Amino acid sequence: ALAVRASLAQHCCHPVREIRQSAVAHLQKLLMKTGPGDVDVVELFERVLFPLADDLARPDISRLDGAIEDTQMAAASMLCKVFLNRFAGPPLVVDGVATDLLVSLFSGLLTRLLAFLRFRSDALREGVPESVKNVLLVLKTQGLLAPGAALWTATWRLVDPVLPDLKPDLFPDLYSAADKGTANGMAAASVPSSPSAIHFV
Repeated sequence: ALAVRASLAQHCCHPVREIRQSAVAHLQKLLMKTGPGDVDVVELFERVLFPLADDLARPDISRLDGAIEDTQMAAASMLCKVFLNRFAGPPLVVDGVATDLLVSLFSGLLTRLLAFLRFRSDALREGVPESVKNVLLVLKTQGLLAPGAALWTATWRLVDPVLPDLKPDLFPDLYSAADKGTANGMAAASVPSSPSAIHFV
């Protein structure tokens, strides 16, 4: 079963646009149609989806044709959809807590998605951040993306340098609290600590 998926993934980089787009559509349909337990999720990403994303992010890939960005965006969207369809439950999530395996897999996913932003494509620069945001929003809702957690640290180490506005957008309360603390600190610093510090003219 994994071999069929890997073969389809190879055709997603075919020089002929029609073959490439058909392969992407069939691969996504196959991955979304099958149940979460039919193929090991880590194997699926490491042997099929990550190699596909790496191939589509090669610097020379844009030489294929002008429609390669459509394939890249479709692949980025597919990676996110498959991840969201399969991440919940063991071995990635146990008792509602993200495992080291999830942290590693998600770091790999983010690395591939953000690599697409190196291309000068309006479609990718608009679509990829939105896809990343949607995945992070789901993880946040599930309680897996929270300050102090390993997933939190790994996520923002990758995302912040590339999409610095995403964290304040998803977690405005953290920044509101930080701004309030900064304002209070500045106000306290402006008040003399003792009468001897006051100088009359």
